[in-house]
Amino acid sequence: MDEYYRAIRLLPSWLAGPLGQLPAQTAAQIHELRFRTGCGVFVTLSGRQLPLQDLPECPLQLRECVLDQFQIEEIFHTLCGGAVHAHQTELAHGFLTTPSGCRVGVAGRYVDRDGQTVLQQVQGLNLRIARAVPVQLPDELLVQLKKHFIGMLLIGEPDSGKTTLLRVLAGLRAPGGGTVRVSPGRMACVFQEPRLLPWRTAAENVNAVLSDRAQTMPQALAWLERLELSDARDQYPAALSGGMQQRVAIARALAYDAPLLLLDEPFRGLDAALRQRVTALVADAARAKTLVLATHDAADAAALGCVVYAYADGAFRRDG
Repeated sequence: MDEYYRAIRLLPSWLAGPLGQLPAQTAAQIHELRFRTGCGVFVTLSGRQLPLQDLPECPLQLRECVLDQFQIEEIFHTLCGGAVHAHQTELAHGFLTTPSGCRVGVAGRYVDRDGQTVLQQVQGLNLRIARAVPVQLPDELLVQLKKHFIGMLLIGEPDSGKTTLLRVLAGLRAPGGGTVRVSPGRMACVFQEPRLLPWRTAAENVNAVLSDRAQTMPQALAWLERLELSDARDQYPAALSGGMQQRVAIARALAYDAPLLLLDEPFRGLDAALRQRVTALVADAARAKTLVLATHDAADAAALGCVVYAYADGAFRRDG
């Protein structure tokens, strides 16, 4: 059984039932389910985001579905297992993790209560399907991972294991077998989702990894300027486009100045010209760092000067 069917069991029955009617071939291609107040259900299918109702296989019960605030709250509480308080630490950072390991992005209105960030109202949820992907790493790649290298780029289709490998390197997931040792020291990550603090401005998000004090704010502003975001310095994430949020996340990672930089499709959502400029900036900033980047676009390799490992036939192999 695909993990999709296990994941939807976490949803209210009125939603899980119809979603469970999707055929296995379609379900296996779904990476994320998105729920927004005033919208129908959206899916990310083979890397494309589209309304569920656009699929020929869409269940009749969901063809005209428009989620209201009550339904969003019910989905949220069900995903929390009825114990919202147990997820407060994660929710303060805009997400929660289900018992099955699925990550749920939580968008909404946050308030500060006695120094603690509290979610006041849920407005949107992204349920990402967590699939175990066994990946065979070639001996040459294992050798490279054991020593210092300047840049490595992983290329592969969705569900090929790129994100899994990065999460293992970051210490966010245990390997399915063997051991992984990363040299002690700081590391910076840019995830597929920006993961910004929704109650902080763009400048405050970047400054949070510096000192979070006024003395380092000029450095944070300088990084936003380099990412062409000076005009967005005082805006909150909810007011920014997806591409702008992603650039704030890149600015934050580069500002942290860690010797190891892990980037998971960091340039998605950027138009071609902007992507080229941001890629050049990352290449320059990461010149003295160890860089591991996962992407769909082989053109990033030339721009970043990385050794390329492409996923094919169930394994990563060096390309070129």
